Amino acid sequence: MRPLKEIEELAETIKLLREDVNKNLLDVKQALSKALTLNYLLIISKHLFEEIDTLINSLECGRSRLKEVNCKEMFKGRVKEYTDEISAFNIEKALGGVDGFLNSADQRLNDTSYTKDCKKCWQQLRPTLFLQKKLIESVNMLEGRDYSKLDISDIGDFDERKIFNEVIEPLSHIARLRVMKSIFEGKHRFSELVEATKLSSGHLIYHLRPLKKQNLIIQDEAKNYILSPKGYWILAALKQTMEETQKWCR
Repeated sequence: MRPLKEIEELAETIKLLREDVNKNLLDVKQALSKALTLNYLLIISKHLFEEIDTLINSLECGRSRLKEVNCKEMFKGRVKEYTDEISAFNIEKALGGVDGFLNSADQRLNDTSYTKDCKKCWQQLRPTLFLQKKLIESVNMLEGRDYSKLDISDIGDFDERKIFNEVIEPLSHIARLRVMKSIFEGKHRFSELVEATKLSSGHLIYHLRPLKKQNLIIQDEAKNYILSPKGYWILAALKQTMEETQKWCR
């Protein structure tokens, strides 16, 4: 038999190895969590830029073609500034960028020296800028979140009816989970979702309706579908829930 001291040293070595492995696993989970969030932010950034880029291209200036080209370049440059900040994980700076763009719109619209043609373009841009600001504000909740941890220490204010109506019921069919997963993976067009989910057009419309109603997915002017921040968080929470419950089944 091994001496007691040798056994104790071996036990301590095993303990340290276990702690080191657990720390490494936590680091990996946190890295994956950040990568998942960053991937979503890249999707959001691309969506915002494409949405407003289409609108900017449709603007027409009654003054001159040169003025129209210059204004469109300026508009696209402003949009690229805040969408690039989202891609770089700088949500606060992105909010500042879109807010500054909105302030510029308000200033131009209230400036009596600006022509009707100029104000018309700013008026067309402002509603989309406002909606994009709201979306970025909701995305802001994702920054710094660690999706490998869910706090269940206090469920005293658990509202079962609200959770059922806003989360469980709209996800009560496997097809809707497939839809959300497909959107996260980059399938944004209706035709792409038909192919990815193997649903008929009629059935896809039927399953998209409750997801849109509860703001789990949103749709832009070009009819592209993207996950809302709420939808993204629910997907991440479901994934983590599955991982945790599997531990108890071993």
